[in-house]
Amino acid sequence: MKSSIALLSNITIDPLKSVLQQIGFGKVYVAGYNQWQYELLSPDSEIINNSYTYLLLYLHPDELANGVEIGEITSAIDQFLRQQPKGIVMMCDFSGRPLYTTTYTGDALVKEKVLNASLYTYATTQPRVQILALSRLVNLHGYNTLFDDKYWYLGRMKFSHTAYSLLAHEILNLSRAIEGKTSKVLVLDLDNTLWGGVLGEEGWQHITLSNEGKGLIYKEFQHQIALLKQTGVILSLCSKNNEAEVREAFKKHPDCILKWDDFVAPRVNWLPKDQNLLSICRELNVGIDSLVFIDDNQIERELVRTSLPEVQVPEFPADTTKLSQWFIEEVVYPCFPRIHFTKEDAYKTQQYHRNKEREEVRSQFSYDDFIQQLKIEVDIQEAKPDTLNRIAQLTQKTNQFNLSLKRYTEAEIATMYTSRDWKLYTCSYRDKFGDEGIIGSVLVLLKQDTAHIDNFLLSCRALGRKVEFSILEQIKSALKELGIQRITASYYPGEKNIPAKRFYSDCGFTTLSEHDFETQL
Repeated sequence: MKSSIALLSNITIDPLKSVLQQIGFGKVYVAGYNQWQYELLSPDSEIINNSYTYLLLYLHPDELANGVEIGEITSAIDQFLRQQPKGIVMMCDFSGRPLYTTTYTGDALVKEKVLNASLYTYATTQPRVQILALSRLVNLHGYNTLFDDKYWYLGRMKFSHTAYSLLAHEILNLSRAIEGKTSKVLVLDLDNTLWGGVLGEEGWQHITLSNEGKGLIYKEFQHQIALLKQTGVILSLCSKNNEAEVREAFKKHPDCILKWDDFVAPRVNWLPKDQNLLSICRELNVGIDSLVFIDDNQIERELVRTSLPEVQVPEFPADTTKLSQWFIEEVVYPCFPRIHFTKEDAYKTQQYHRNKEREEVRSQFSYDDFIQQLKIEVDIQEAKPDTLNRIAQLTQKTNQFNLSLKRYTEAEIATMYTSRDWKLYTCSYRDKFGDEGIIGSVLVLLKQDTAHIDNFLLSCRALGRKVEFSILEQIKSALKELGIQRITASYYPGEKNIPAKRFYSDCGFTTLSEHDFETQL
């Protein structure tokens, strides 16, 4: 289902509607000129009487009525959120004109900084408010690119034609971050991508990678990729090269920031790259739409775009001096947007390497002996404030063992957490190979003596080890201690969760219908 959005402002922003619809938003409502307070506060307003996925509030600081302070703005937002329990507010930060009649006194700049400081502080206290950093777009593209006074005098509009496209894509990127619609794997070519030159022809000693000149371009690019890895993005390789020579380059080149072990499921061979990408997906157990592929070679990019249209294949910059900026602006923000990082994200690569070790052990034993060899420990705990973002992440990214297929934002999870009607549980896993952190979650809706499992989620990294059965038994015990006598649960099939279809019946639940199950405690 396409996301809907309502647009509120103290200037005219009607042209933004068509741009948002062009890039994939569904219903778009534009409030009247300077009607933002009425829309937020009036019980008769459109946004209070109709639910929208998002509400964008843009207030130009030059057009704020005299005496309007940040507290009045945030109070209006809070009142709206109390009346409308659904939806996320995207509040643009303040970015006024850079030149003032007060010249160097700094009065206007100080006021803008104070407004923004208060706004960002407020957003940390309200999970249903996300800041859309318009000031970042102004810094990147320039005030005169985004604003044009002639439109103000013609129709109370301040944004330029270019600004609407930039703002719309920023809204789209932020919405993807909120909904967890981020890619999982960055697949990289090597020659003239991670370094300059062709390794097989020049040897690792002569590839372009250094602290100076053109070599610095590739070194800084590798640095940006290493930073992205720390956010939980999996790195892989897809390169036509000899693997032994590639391993040697990563090991011996003094300016190579990335190392061989930073990559998971690397494919360094002479097979067609579309075949290698499919092979990477199979090994990592992810969908083909989880991949972003970077290659300097236009022919290879077109091959992947044609044969694997689900893979995101950004255009490689013709000017390599723009490589790092291009990567952040055209790859990271559109493909890997995030509003939070979890503890588990920082160790994602190690987790995949440990899984490979487990698979090697599994090949040496029978299934039951393999499970015994792992020495698995599963810990079930009630959710805490610092685990809510991980729970939301699991609902957004888990596909194979996602029994109801419901996706929740962190704001929605936070609302459940504060409600007496819900119990949220996290499931942590460790075995002899290491601690995997939170790999699962169970969301339970309580009603008198009945508990309904709204969703049961388990990361694919923990599948195939009978962990889900242990988790359910511990959840049943916890609910029984709360006085629950009956548990109901639902399963809804999707493209990827069919293997979990019989889970509840295998656990002794009575089948009530195609989707509904129950058990007595």
